[in-house]
Amino acid sequence: YLVYVSSEDEDKYEHLIGSELSVERQLSHKYVLNLEGNDVSTALKWMLLSNSVVFMPIPTCVSWAMEELLRPWYHYVPLQDDIMDLFEKMHWCMAHDAECKQISLHATQYMNDLWMSDQASMDGKLVLQKMMSRYDLHGKMLEECKDD
Repeated sequence: YLVYVSSEDEDKYEHLIGSELSVERQLSHKYVLNLEGNDVSTALKWMLLSNSVVFMPIPTCVSWAMEELLRPWYHYVPLQDDIMDLFEKMHWCMAHDAECKQISLHATQYMNDLWMSDQASMDGKLVLQKMMSRYDLHGKMLEECKDD
């Protein structure tokens, strides 16, 4: 979400803005914040694998990661759409470390099952085979047209 701040108020919020953090630096944190922009958050996938607890509003965009299947308080800590409850949720997490470890573990397992499991590998091979058979069919049709 964009927050519009008038020029006279910029000094009030300057302390909240830091320098850009690399992915490696972000991975060293216990908590990460994920926000969608105009589309699905591409960073969400590595965040779920990061062993950090992901804070985010309920996803509204869906990709191959099937974000609609992610469960609040199981795979991530849910935030209001305006994220005004961020500090409240952070305080909860700091007081509930064991539960947060479970949330992080569930998120990582979700991504492992979706992307890195034996089943995911077999599914990927099947998709590739189906794509190639369609290309092969398309190629044969082009050859037939060329012969006419």
